[in-house]
Amino acid sequence: MTRIRGILMLAGFVVWTQTAGLAQGLVELANTFSRTLPTGSARIQAMGGAQTALGGDFSLGRSNPAGLGMYNRSEVALSLGNFSVNTTGDYRGADLISTDNRASLSRFNLPSFGLIFSSPKDKGNFIHGTFGISHMRLNDFNRNLTFSGVNPNTSLIDFFIAEANGLPPSQFDPPTRPGVGQLFNTLTEMAFLNFLINPRSDLDTTLSDREYFTDVSGIPFQTENWETRGNQSQWTFSYGANFGDKLFLGGSVGFVSTRFRSEKRFREEFDETQPLFYFDAAERLDITGSGVNATVGAIYRPIDQIQVGVSYQTPTSFQFTETFTASIESLWDNYVVPAGNRTITFESWQIEPAVTNEYRLRTPSRLNVGIAGFLGRYGVITADIERVNYAGARYRPLLQGDDFNFENGRINETYRAVTNIRAGAEFRYEKLRLRAGTAYTADPFRTIQNDTNTAMWQFTGGIGYRTKSFYVDVAAIFNRGDRSYRPYTVNRPDSPLFLYSQQSTHFIVTVGVPF
Repeated sequence: MTRIRGILMLAGFVVWTQTAGLAQGLVELANTFSRTLPTGSARIQAMGGAQTALGGDFSLGRSNPAGLGMYNRSEVALSLGNFSVNTTGDYRGADLISTDNRASLSRFNLPSFGLIFSSPKDKGNFIHGTFGISHMRLNDFNRNLTFSGVNPNTSLIDFFIAEANGLPPSQFDPPTRPGVGQLFNTLTEMAFLNFLINPRSDLDTTLSDREYFTDVSGIPFQTENWETRGNQSQWTFSYGANFGDKLFLGGSVGFVSTRFRSEKRFREEFDETQPLFYFDAAERLDITGSGVNATVGAIYRPIDQIQVGVSYQTPTSFQFTETFTASIESLWDNYVVPAGNRTITFESWQIEPAVTNEYRLRTPSRLNVGIAGFLGRYGVITADIERVNYAGARYRPLLQGDDFNFENGRINETYRAVTNIRAGAEFRYEKLRLRAGTAYTADPFRTIQNDTNTAMWQFTGGIGYRTKSFYVDVAAIFNRGDRSYRPYTVNRPDSPLFLYSQQSTHFIVTVGVPF
């Protein structure tokens, strides 16, 4: 754990979906894997994701399995979707000249699948029981981000110098003995091997070898390209029971899988007055893992026109495997190395083999309360309130001797408990269904990061056609949120900052066949 923790902190790795500046990759990752948007079939998604008090939809197996008790027939359903996201932003710093910064991406996906087996019981008050199997996509990590600009204030080299200062060159060596190798397998080590930074003792042996300098003093043109790929999805096995058409109870077990990849390439270019033409710094992080959770729920119908529901999902316990690698390449104008009487033109170094690590993560529990009002044969209006404490995420080691006290402390200091709200309506006319909804996902940070509120709004709509032998539902989901990201930080107020807006559209079609 110590090695990968050092890499993420020293490299300043921050995950796409969160506000940057904390320079603690594991703290950001905890929130990335905890924060999810409303999920479900096209019907549920078109209604803003509000579903805690509803029934008769395979999506309820994950959100509130009590709703499965309202099925009176078996069913199979499949959803197809297309997800697209557009990002526009401004690369800022004091007097920083920004260029056009935008990126877009579109992906086909399979957002959900459900198989429902319903059987009548007729055992006194126990009327019906339903078993469900469903697969749901919880998170989509597919994003592109690119920005560039002339930065007259700082360079990534300033970050490397700040990280290396106070440490002798032996800190770049493999950790073969105590007190050695603190910066081994980091981007700062790659910068040292590429001669972007050098100890002052290379100029004069009487100078300190714990202070570093660079011969590159020009104003850089900076460019960063960042891609993230992957998703989180859950297989759910659930059961719901109907007692007297008044009380519905249910429970489920969910198995979550996670695939996440982040690839970043940061480039600085200099003019002909400098000994360095350019350097490229690249990072790649791969995370795979699986987790398990359980959900219990209840729905009560005091009168035919009203249903109230409540569900509780336990924390999800994950086990993750991480693989990290980084590299820097640099092109020089016949640069004379400060020590060794050597002239270089091209250097390239890479962390090899890749650094791997394993650990456990427990993401927060979720409490949902919902209400649904039925308008007779004209439709339904429903709303949910969800409570999630993002500060409750916790890391645990797999290996004896590791600990996550620092990361867990920072999670508790950085995040907070929030209330998310979802609401929607369905209007019926014969076999047609018209739906609309909205959802608000609150900012999980205790304090505003970089003057950016990361709350997300979702606006939804859709249409459906239902018969006794099949149904087809279509939904359109529009998300919008503001974000901020610092490619690196130095102990100055003008560290570069990228402020951007992220807008995504998700079209879903669900086809279901009762049997």
